[in-house]
Amino acid sequence: MKLTEAHAQLLDLGVPTFSTSEIATALQITNNHATKILGRLANTNHVARLTKGRWALPEKTRPFMLPEAITGPTPSYVSFYSALYHHGMIEQIPETVFAATLVPTRAVSTPLGRVSLHQMAPRFFTGYDRDANGQYSLATPEKAIVDTLYLQPSRSRPFSALPELELPRNFNRTRARSYLRHIESESRRTFVRKSLEPLLEK
Repeated sequence: MKLTEAHAQLLDLGVPTFSTSEIATALQITNNHATKILGRLANTNHVARLTKGRWALPEKTRPFMLPEAITGPTPSYVSFYSALYHHGMIEQIPETVFAATLVPTRAVSTPLGRVSLHQMAPRFFTGYDRDANGQYSLATPEKAIVDTLYLQPSRSRPFSALPELELPRNFNRTRARSYLRHIESESRRTFVRKSLEPLLEK
């Protein structure tokens, strides 16, 4: 199969991100053959290799789509500084896409941007919606704050310096407090509550 034909078929699929096995099925070829084709397309920048077995079409992939593309089929959602900025709650634009996930915490550098994945307990993995186009999952303004505070005491301390926050007009303080019940650790729940209340009183 010629690369031009393979690239045309990838575009026809209408999906911005995909796995090697998905492409093998769509093109009716083996996984090994699909890997070789995708690798050659990556060398010409027609495809971006995100991580092992996961790929993206650069012109069709937005930064917030990267976390789910990397962790799939395990879910993830954009949160922390990325969601806070998206909701207009902080001014500084994060260079990294921060996301909550159910897979182990790790940072992934891709040709389309850097992604910082942070593992959450299944019970705490809530408080997000799909964007208007259904392309990615995004934390609500309330959960983005609670997520950020939740990881402040962690060993790596990725969010130890919380930027100055501006709560949007539609911010629901009751909803923000409701997420606390999903935190299993009593000590962590107490920490988040004590950190959250001063922010809500502003």
